Amino acid sequence: MAIPIRWALVATGAFALLAPHVAGAQQDGLVALPDVYRVQSENSWVRVVRVRISGNADLPYHTHPPGVMLHVYLDDANPIVFEHDGSPNTVTRPYVAARSYRVGRATPESRAVVNRFPGASEYLRVELKTAGETRMGQRVPAPPLANATRAVVEVANLQYRTTRITIAAADSVVVSPDSGQPAIVIALTTGVRTSSGLSLPLGQDVFTESGQRLVLRNPGSGPAELLRVDLLTEPAVRPGPPAMFRGGPDHSGVYDSPAPALQSVAWTGTCSR
Repeated sequence: MAIPIRWALVATGAFALLAPHVAGAQQDGLVALPDVYRVQSENSWVRVVRVRISGNADLPYHTHPPGVMLHVYLDDANPIVFEHDGSPNTVTRPYVAARSYRVGRATPESRAVVNRFPGASEYLRVELKTAGETRMGQRVPAPPLANATRAVVEVANLQYRTTRITIAAADSVVVSPDSGQPAIVIALTTGVRTSSGLSLPLGQDVFTESGQRLVLRNPGSGPAELLRVDLLTEPAVRPGPPAMFRGGPDHSGVYDSPAPALQSVAWTGTCSR
């Protein structure tokens, strides 16, 4: 396998030497950097990877697999630089706000990551395993938190649909996929509880099968917010070896890390609307 070489100019006295910076023979980020990338949940429809890039981090080259994914930002974070071993070589992710997200298709690549700021950046990489050729990428900003219970569709196509759900204080909602396809719900704020009393911490995801009723309530004094992602196509059949994954605008690596299986939960209870 060819090893990409990047050259840096190093001055030594009266001489200038070219020193190689070797990028190649990388591992998947889940294997190479387990303190940064962690599988939060996985089934045949979706994999959710929790990412935490610490302040002043300088991560070596690593890979992620390609595919359609959502990057869901859990905190306000400064720009981060992604150095790729192919074009575009350097990409700077702009400042991101908590509760915002980016959607699009990633293609294979390897990358190094540099955070030049003292603050960390934490987000979810929601990797869809469903069939589809969605290519259009977009950033979805975080609107001001509403005080009324509501559901607003933000992105819709043949493969998936995203809906921002707000639950007013002391109110509740029901998530019940009825299209024959499942949905995943992600907590964008803290304070939401299921009908069984389970509290959803920031960034926690819950997978709901078609026909199930997921009752979510907000017992707090202020609004709470979730992101619902309806999966509208069946899981894609992956012939041969697993595909590879990526980061930045596009991702690469191998599905070589075991993940916990999602438990099937029968949701019951009542709700106010």
